[in-house]
This record gives sequence, C-alpha cells and structure tokens, in this order.
Amino acid sequence: MYSIAVALASGMAAAVLVSLRYNVYATILTGVLVAVVVFFVITRYMVNKLQALQQASIKQLETQKFDSAVRSLESGSSLARWLILGQSQLNGQIGYIYYIQKKYDKAFPYLKNAFVKNWMAQLMLAAFYYRRKEFKKMEEVLERAAKSNKKVAFVWGVYAYLLSAVGKKEEALKILARGTQACPDDKALKAVQLNLQNKKKMKMGKFGDIWYQLWLEPPPQRMLQAAQPRFSAFRRR
Repeated sequence: MYSIAVALASGMAAAVLVSLRYNVYATILTGVLVAVVVFFVITRYMVNKLQALQQASIKQLETQKFDSAVRSLESGSSLARWLILGQSQLNGQIGYIYYIQKKYDKAFPYLKNAFVKNWMAQLMLAAFYYRRKEFKKMEEVLERAAKSNKKVAFVWGVYAYLLSAVGKKEEALKILARGTQACPDDKALKAVQLNLQNKKKMKMGKFGDIWYQLWLEPPPQRMLQAAQPRFSAFRRR
C-alpha cells in the first residue's frame, strides 16, 4: 500500500527536521502526526477517485454494458494500490460481473482474491467450487464468509442450501440454527429453516432476486424480461 509508505516517509522526514531543534518527545509527536495526516489525506483522495469509477461501472451495468463496467474497474487498479484492501475490493466487483454473465472461469481468479467482507463474491466463489464438486473448498469459503458476515442472513441461507445440496442436511440445519441466532428477525432465513426441518425444498427465492444471481436455480421469467436488474455487488442487501 503506497499510502502507508508515503505517510511513513513523510513522518520520518518531519521528525528529522524537528530533531534538529527540539527534544525527542517533540520529534516523535511531530513524526506521528505528520504520518497520520498524510495517510488520511491520501486515503481520502484515492477513495473518492475509486468511488467515482465504481459509480461509472454501476451505470454501465444497468445498461448491460458489462465489458465497459469491467474496464472502468480495472482502470482503478493503480488507485487501489494506494489503499489497504483496495485491490481485493475491486477483485470482488470484477469477479461479480463475470459471474453474472456465467463466465465462471474468468470470474474465479478475481473471486478467489476478493475481500472477505464482500459476501456476494464469497458466495459466488463457493458456488463455483460446488459446480466443480470441490466440496471441501466450498465449505471452507462458506464458513469464512459466515464468520466475517454474521449479520447477513443470505450468507447463512446459501451456506445451508449448498450443504443440503451435497447431502449434508443435518449440518445444514446446524448452520441455519447459527444463522437464526445471528439474524433472529430475518423472516426469509426462518422460512428456509422451516422448509428444511419439514424435509421440503428450501425456497431460496424468499431472499429476493439476489438469490438468482448465483445461478444455482434458473431465475423467474420476470427477471429475464427486466430491463434494469439490481446488482448486489455494489448495492448490498
């Protein structure tokens, strides 16, 4: 992260100058203050620039200009290098765009290196492993996503759905119990829990259109006809 290097260098330079005339306490205080201020200013500037690119990509997505949206995000790589976790956030968004187009192989390297707090990217990665029948890796990704996004009911729902899909229904019920404890007021999560308890199909559509973006079930006709779908990687539930 370039911002840290520049901030530290600025702080050290300021400390050296102050040390020529003042005591060690003033030297340390000045160095720390300068480093913090420089880091804050650079981070704020780069975040604003990156957010402008992300907004541009959202508009392109809404008009189905997927390639343009990817290019907009890729152009932010030079900015992301200045930010902590900046590149991993871009990776998740680029991977998301490839995934919703069913370009799974293109999406994979981006999703694999996505920020763990981008729960939609993590769920897409788990779904990728599910398709490849790499169930151990699938579970590892789902557990990591659940621990890092405890208050996102959809994560728990997908976790349980995929476990159930590979024949681990008892484990899926345990996951739903954890999920309802973390998200006690989520009606969709309670509904799919009841489905599974009653040995019925988990009706994941209760979570809304976001479920169909994982391509684990075909979307309803109304979604296929929609002119402007909502994109969860940028506008999160």
